[in-house]
Amino acid sequence: MKLVYDIPVIAKNPKIKVIDYKKADIDFIVEIDNPVYKFSMPGKVQMGPFGINYVQDMNADKRVFTVPVCPTLSSTS
Repeated sequence: MKLVYDIPVIAKNPKIKVIDYKKADIDFIVEIDNPVYKFSMPGKVQMGPFGINYVQDMNADKRVFTVPVCPTLSSTS
């Protein structure tokens, strides 16, 4: 049996339809940019200290180790 790894369907579409409860008329379904597809900081501000960095953790021997960011798998833009 071959295992297939995939992402949920919600993450594959650049736009999604959501219910806008603030509208009073009948047509309250609106289309928005999908935040799960691609996240952008509001106002296009830089993430600053919240950006993608190396991850540090501690193993069972209480030694700290660093997992570097893989530039081919992550992006700050």
